[in-house]
Amino acid sequence: MSFHLIRFANGDIAVVPDKWCDDGMVYWPKYKNTEHAKRAAANSEDHEPNWPKYDITIIRTCDNYKDACRIMEQYQTGCNTSDLQSEAEQECGPPDKRQRRPV
Repeated sequence: MSFHLIRFANGDIAVVPDKWCDDGMVYWPKYKNTEHAKRAAANSEDHEPNWPKYDITIIRTCDNYKDACRIMEQYQTGCNTSDLQSEAEQECGPPDKRQRRPV
């Protein structure tokens, strides 16, 4: 089972199982608790037909949930999106520090 790192139209990101995605849209559970939604995604539960659908962009596809979550953490800490979309897995470090200009 593959998992996608996705970006919603509002900029939020999430990891979802492949079967929740359909032609640029994702079925998203109506759970009030986000931890419940994460657990449903991790367990690759089947989506319900009454779940709302949202426009998304798939950033990266991974073979398992753990790898997708690791990529999501890299994305959130400032990795370049093009690095995440490439097949070559590269670990990124913290962003470069700004150079101080002399006064």
